[in-house]
Amino acid sequence: MVVRTVEHSACPHGALVVLLPLIDHQANHSKRGCSPNSWLTARHARFSLLCRAPCLIFSTLKPLPSKVGEVKYLTKWPRMENQLIFEQDTCDKIEVVDCSVCGKAPFNIFMEDAGPTRYLRCLSCRTIYASPRSTWASRYSWLKSDYGVSNEQKYNSQIRKPVLAMEASLIHKYQSSGKILDIGCSLGDFFEMFPSPTWERHGVELALSAAAFAREKFSAKVEVGTLKATNFPDNFFDVVTLIDMIYYIDNPKEDLREIFRITKIGGVLAIEMPGQSYMMIRLRGLVPLLFNRKWNLLQPSSTYINWYSPQGIERLLKEHGFNILDWKVLASPLQETGFRSFLTYGHLVVMEFLSRLSFSTLSFAPKYFCIARKVSMEATSGNA
Repeated sequence: MVVRTVEHSACPHGALVVLLPLIDHQANHSKRGCSPNSWLTARHARFSLLCRAPCLIFSTLKPLPSKVGEVKYLTKWPRMENQLIFEQDTCDKIEVVDCSVCGKAPFNIFMEDAGPTRYLRCLSCRTIYASPRSTWASRYSWLKSDYGVSNEQKYNSQIRKPVLAMEASLIHKYQSSGKILDIGCSLGDFFEMFPSPTWERHGVELALSAAAFAREKFSAKVEVGTLKATNFPDNFFDVVTLIDMIYYIDNPKEDLREIFRITKIGGVLAIEMPGQSYMMIRLRGLVPLLFNRKWNLLQPSSTYINWYSPQGIERLLKEHGFNILDWKVLASPLQETGFRSFLTYGHLVVMEFLSRLSFSTLSFAPKYFCIARKVSMEATSGNA
């Protein structure tokens, strides 16, 4: 996946503003991942740029906005990557990326109302991804002030146990013992479903306090950091899990290559993820307005950077040497009572029925679970 890094500043001082690229849109659609299907778009782009030229010149003479959230794109053209670079002594970096499944592919703008970041939808695999987005270091700056395990984390762990138990039972159908690695293991609650000595429990976790908690409570071997920073042996694990984790990962192809390397032949990879369409409905529009009194809860500047479609997940796994064994619709934690709990349960029942009729309806499930098996010594396109 190609990453292009630019910078923006939150400082209220003067700066040089550069618009890239000031070139014909139609001549560059292929290398920008844009669709070449409209000469009218190119004409509109050139005309808009001409009309906005005085604003561009004037912007070099005026102070930058004092808040990052006030930085706006100078253009609203679809399928363009016009990047503002604010050169300043102290700057926060943002990066422009391609679809994490397809690479350079046609896209449209899904949401562009969150400052310097935005969400795009890949027109090939339908994945929604943040680009431009804050760099990994910016998104996880909170790690520097890790103050320990909170009561909220412990509460969330408790209400997740019924779903985790269901996921563990599905894994046990395909693998009854061995070594398990939980990537992003948090407080280690999933380890409870894989008791020792039948299972040798391993984890990877970014937060130092959470990793220490999991080690102490479950006698697990938990590495602090990212998967690529670990050094597990080849063909080591019988089960690898990504529970409510994959949409945080910057480069899933890189991580899947590593997962393929450390998983035994015939080993199991289990992934839990939210339904893309369900989350878009839940986070933006009338539903959050009704339940949360906000029109939009979706922020591309957050750590949620990839919202995958079932088709996108299937393509990723097949390209990296995993064959899908099963899909399962899961419920969101029933932490509400009364009418909201009734709606949640009713939606689950409907989605379980529809998922048997059509694979694509998984996108409307609150969460779904995918189990795959490593089937070859080399990923089909792992080096792509």
